[in-house]
Amino acid sequence: MYNVGYKVYIKVENLKTGKEIFSSKIEQSCFTEPRIQDEKLYFPDSNHSFSCIDYKNNKVLWKLKTKGRIREFQLVNDDIIIASVNTDGLVAIHSKTGKIKCIILFYYP
Repeated sequence: MYNVGYKVYIKVENLKTGKEIFSSKIEQSCFTEPRIQDEKLYFPDSNHSFSCIDYKNNKVLWKLKTKGRIREFQLVNDDIIIASVNTDGLVAIHSKTGKIKCIILFYYP
């Protein structure tokens, strides 16, 4: 991810050749590192959106609207993403469809 003035971009580059494979402007800086698994790029692209892109074909596979900023996420296995979302707590997302499978709410007394 890099900034050019006020614009924010995400880029996938072949580290051996230095060749850019994918680049796209995103709405806001993400607050966690993007992840790549099975030639798919997963990243929060704004304070209220999470995306999965097939970067080799430059195709958005899914985009999930969230209620808050994703602070951190992990690819747990081939089909589950666990994300920490400000207003929801922990959210389990199906990595192939972008559908929410489970939400574990955090309550602060």
